[in-house]
Amino acid sequence: MLNYVARRLLLMIPTLFVISALVYVIIDMPPGDCVTSQIDELLSRGDPDALRRADELRHLYGLDQSLVARYFDWVGGIFRWDFGLSCQDTVPVKDLIGERLGLTMVMESATIAFIWIVSFIIGVYAATHQYRWATTSPRSSASSGSRYRTSCWRSCCSMSARSISACRSGG
Repeated sequence: MLNYVARRLLLMIPTLFVISALVYVIIDMPPGDCVTSQIDELLSRGDPDALRRADELRHLYGLDQSLVARYFDWVGGIFRWDFGLSCQDTVPVKDLIGERLGLTMVMESATIAFIWIVSFIIGVYAATHQYRWATTSPRSSASSGSRYRTSCWRSCCSMSARSISACRSGG
């Protein structure tokens, strides 16, 4: 058994590597980059230094390097918790993740608690009212709809968090 677990854990490493490389390449495939949209905005404002600024931004984001060099720089940064700069906000991505992590954990905890409570109620009801028509619907929804309920609950929590507080709950 230990041999099996060790083999599965070792197979996880190349699998993660291949998946992350494929995702990185797919994200890089569309023409243009995040600097292109920023430069278009500068040109529309009539900024004469827009093209010089484009080279600075490409160097800042590492877009002047090859795809392979950028990928390995990104993978190396993961182990240092350094995901680079956000092209949209020009702040470190780790700060954006940290800003949203607390609310995400609260939402996940609330979702799990909600599922446990509803499942317990449905289970008690189904056990005390066996073989009646009223238990058919809760049993089938409990067995087939747990993913749907989870995503609906997350959406509700996300919408209420956005309307109640000034915190950004998106990722």
